[in-house]
Amino acid sequence: MGRGIEILNLLSANRDFTEVVIVPNAPPVNRTAAGCEVLMNVVFSFEDVADTLQVLSRRAFGASAADRPAAGSFCLGVRDVGRFRVNHVTQRGSPALRITRVPIDIPSTDTVSADSAAVASLMSIMEAQHSGTILVHGPSATANESTADQSPPEL
Repeated sequence: MGRGIEILNLLSANRDFTEVVIVPNAPPVNRTAAGCEVLMNVVFSFEDVADTLQVLSRRAFGASAADRPAAGSFCLGVRDVGRFRVNHVTQRGSPALRITRVPIDIPSTDTVSADSAAVASLMSIMEAQHSGTILVHGPSATANESTADQSPPEL
């Protein structure tokens, strides 16, 4: 069985993944705010990373996966588990993957922040402005993307 199928099975196992990073010459890891957790005690080869990208691409695009560009991102869903955003790059001929879990349910405005004053302030700005752009900014691109992905429907 290829490593791509093993990674897809791991993602489907309802584990609480946040961000899985897969690169050649290292084991796949789950990156969290607390650090990195090794997911498999196997060092992935170049072919393992390429196989994983091919499996995930076919899951997302079907037969048209061959048309996938050398770098970019795509999303795929696993029934009853969640949605995943897959970012892939090829640098100096070596592929790298980042798989980020995106929640299925979009949270309500009340659950976006523990600071109720911040939520009230955001809602009042939204009520005053009928159109515009919301900029999500912070120290981590992953956190910014996750925040934007989890934005309530009102936004």
